[in-house]
Amino acid sequence: MSILPIHDSASRRTFLKTLYGTVAAGCLASANSLADESSPRMPIGFSLYGMKSVPVAEALKVCSEIGYECVELAVMSDWPCAPEKLSAVQRRDLRQQLEDLRLQPVAFMENLPLAVDGEKHRDNLDRFKRAFDLSRDLAPQQTPLIETILGGSPDKWPMLKEKFVERLRDWSAVAAEHKSVIAIKAHIAGALHMPQDAVELVLVIDSPSLQLTFDQSHFQLRDLPLADSWKAMAQRTRFVHVKDGRGKPGRAHRQRPVVSCRIASRRPDHRGRRSSWR
Repeated sequence: MSILPIHDSASRRTFLKTLYGTVAAGCLASANSLADESSPRMPIGFSLYGMKSVPVAEALKVCSEIGYECVELAVMSDWPCAPEKLSAVQRRDLRQQLEDLRLQPVAFMENLPLAVDGEKHRDNLDRFKRAFDLSRDLAPQQTPLIETILGGSPDKWPMLKEKFVERLRDWSAVAAEHKSVIAIKAHIAGALHMPQDAVELVLVIDSPSLQLTFDQSHFQLRDLPLADSWKAMAQRTRFVHVKDGRGKPGRAHRQRPVVSCRIASRRPDHRGRRSSWR
């Protein structure tokens, strides 16, 4: 796998142009091709994570008017699109609006802590199931994708990584049951915060239902070059966030609203590479 040269200070526009170029050139492809050769371009959309205070109908209208092709819906419990807040009628109306505006709901955002036990862990699994059901209601012809960070803090990574593996096996099993994908994201303030660690997690689980979300803003703040981060994660990335970030690890930082892209996959055989974690 190769990648086009990218400057570390690349803007969102430069990043997207480069990412499109890698897809068009086939640079995202593995032996079985992660990109759909018949339709190599990725749709670009906006995450409603950046529009919490805006009514959903209005937010979708704005996204359509701007020219976005798809959206990511935030389905956390305190957000307007949380599954438990949407009745059957509201789901029908939301699906109709998405169709009328020609917006694809390509992903759902969750924020579920992974290092939990007992009832809380079961609650997380139930939240995934409800989100997958909502995705089917809104886009029945599409493979649902839920992206989430994992919680914890960077200093806890050594003690949490084995627990993460244990819990992620359950997460991936639920996703597989629903013929869906969970794409986990490394976060500057989370236990999972480095590109290679994210790759190692999905390799040890070794399931097509557990993949990666790529968000360079969290690596940029750790002075990790974009080209290096992408090269490490591209093969297992199914979803991309593009946004700016300011600050330093361990300090307050802010990020701009999120532009999102979903990468098509043919569910390649990942068993050619094995993780060192067992």
